Amino acid sequence: MMRKRTILAFFAYSFCVVAYFVPIFANSIFIEGYLSRQSINFIEHDQIDAMHIYGYVVATILLLVFFRYVAFKKLITFSVFLYILSTFAIVLAPLNEGVSWSWFFLHSASLIITPILMLWYILCDDKINNNYSIAIYFSSILTAYLVVELVGYFIIYNQADFPLEGMVVSNLIPFGVFGSILGLSAVYEARIDGDDEQFYSIMRNMEIESLVGFTVFYVLILMLRGYDLYALINHLVILEVRDIQFIMFIAMVIAIGVTIFLPFQVGEQKFNRHKLSISCIALMMILFTTLPYWGLYYITDIVCWFILGVLFYLLFSFHLLILSEKFDGINLFTALAIYALICCFGCYSGYLVGASSENTIGENGFLISISFVLLGLLLYYMYFSKKHKLYK
Repeated sequence: MMRKRTILAFFAYSFCVVAYFVPIFANSIFIEGYLSRQSINFIEHDQIDAMHIYGYVVATILLLVFFRYVAFKKLITFSVFLYILSTFAIVLAPLNEGVSWSWFFLHSASLIITPILMLWYILCDDKINNNYSIAIYFSSILTAYLVVELVGYFIIYNQADFPLEGMVVSNLIPFGVFGSILGLSAVYEARIDGDDEQFYSIMRNMEIESLVGFTVFYVLILMLRGYDLYALINHLVILEVRDIQFIMFIAMVIAIGVTIFLPFQVGEQKFNRHKLSISCIALMMILFTTLPYWGLYYITDIVCWFILGVLFYLLFSFHLLILSEKFDGINLFTALAIYALICCFGCYSGYLVGASSENTIGENGFLISISFVLLGLLLYYMYFSKKHKLYK
């Protein structure tokens, strides 16, 4: 009977996450295509990126403040409604700096809430081991991404006109499935007791996780924003940002298997996530430092971006697992929300540095910024691990 409930929970979580992220990825393609047809300039693109990041930050702060007063299902329903509204407003409303920018803000703000809540539901399910919970969550996101990329390659990318009908269908059906599973499945009936929350204790006990989350997203945003210009100046292989994203997403498929098996005991040896995290940071620093060399050749470029994708995922997922072992219930949700907020600050910092590093540090500012941040994290992590005896 327990096995049956576990299987039902697995499918409920998987299908729900896939159904949610299919329209998310599809809409990103639709909006990108729409904006390219509007011939907006670089400054306007930059403002849109800024609005997205502001939306992420504000939404996570509001989530931390108001989640005690609103049921999680209502939060999800409201955020999905705002997301759909803002998505269609972006492509249907006239594009101007006042109103349109606010729609982009609302679009990203409503986008981030549901993934945090969905992750909490999965991690709080006692019937599923947390290693498998993380794998279910991210493999479902990857499935949605690959489905959209496959459909987009044959249908969306080849359309000359903006496919409004396709956008309606790609939102209506998946969100309908998502709402049905959310409303009917018993796994989303979890309740939490807000009286047990220990906010300041949580903050004190997730120091290294916060630093890792901040650094991962700082490096990701800076990398995606600055690589094209750096590669052009230094005559490296220039891959499109979408190609790099695709390579790294494929790398995550391999990494998901690693996160399932590595933390378990293998023979007489048990893998320590903190040791593995330090190794990941060190290898990432080496790869970015040697970018001017492996970036010269197409094959090594693909291989190294693939390795970086694995390392990013391992580092991120290891610390989600550590948080899920430290906290539970309301405290786990608070920890996830704080973690998401700090990751958003990492995005914002990467955005700011990416916009100014060339003028302040020079043409190699992109690489210098990433290398020094990773070096700082590596040294502090080693000190922190020794101080708190995390190697054991």
